[in-house]
Amino acid sequence: MPDAASAPSPSHIQSHWRQWVWILAGVATVALLSALAIPLFVSTGGRLLANRALDAGQPAHAEPWLRFALRLHPRSADLHDSLGTLLFAEEHTAEALVHFAQAVDLDGSLATAQNNLGAALLNLRQPAAAIPYLQAAVTLNPGGATAFANLGQAYYRVGQLDAALTAYQRAYELDPTQLDARAQWAAILFEWGDLAQAAATWQAILAQDAQHLAARRGLGAVAALQGRSSEAVQLLTRVTGDTPADPVAAFYLGLAYRSLGRTDEAATAFERAAANSDNAQLTRLARAQLLALYEQSETDQHASGGQSNESQQP
Repeated sequence: MPDAASAPSPSHIQSHWRQWVWILAGVATVALLSALAIPLFVSTGGRLLANRALDAGQPAHAEPWLRFALRLHPRSADLHDSLGTLLFAEEHTAEALVHFAQAVDLDGSLATAQNNLGAALLNLRQPAAAIPYLQAAVTLNPGGATAFANLGQAYYRVGQLDAALTAYQRAYELDPTQLDARAQWAAILFEWGDLAQAAATWQAILAQDAQHLAARRGLGAVAALQGRSSEAVQLLTRVTGDTPADPVAAFYLGLAYRSLGRTDEAATAFERAAANSDNAQLTRLARAQLLALYEQSETDQHASGGQSNESQQP
């Protein structure tokens, strides 16, 4: 039996108990931090792997990593925005819209999510609904050229041409590679009847990118309206060769053909414009041109028939 001197004193017992409490608390803290760090590490790694797959042009490989990371952090606005961006690139616009909306709900200060939600709504042909999100995007990030370009497109589609022009110009000021935005502001000048300034703007775009589709189409339309029909045909047949379903190019090509007396080709061009256009005004104009060609053909046939009968009279 041990003597009293070998037995720990009550004070020693208290001291040892406190040491064990601190040790256990430390272990618990490490475990808790590890439990919190592992999902964060995995989600960050998942996002990096997803970005690497996207950079390699392998979106199918990126999607599982993002979905896995999102399961670990379902309230991450960044992850919802990233997955939405991937889905949008894969043309799964409806599902992308859901993730962009969740990102905005979780963090309304995330400018990229505001822009992306607006872009998805534009893609779904809801420009009026897109405008508030795109306005928020440019307010949160005044230096975002893409958001200004998207806002210009939304304004243009709802007929607010002054606001669209301002947005397009701002996009190009911020980023001189935004040639599509510059081409669209030239299209607004064209609609306002300023053909000379519109043509000059499209020419300037072609100096930067000789194959820019909208600029070539615009110059072809100007040539058709100014009576330079052969030049218009040359320009617009190249455009329709690159994009056969382009209704605007087809319509102005029809005008050029009609001016040259090539009525069959004009009719084919107007038919293509009417069939492919989602713009009611352009569709009406194309059909009106077709009707005019039909009536002209009927008149010519009657005149030809009358002359034939007259020549057969004794």
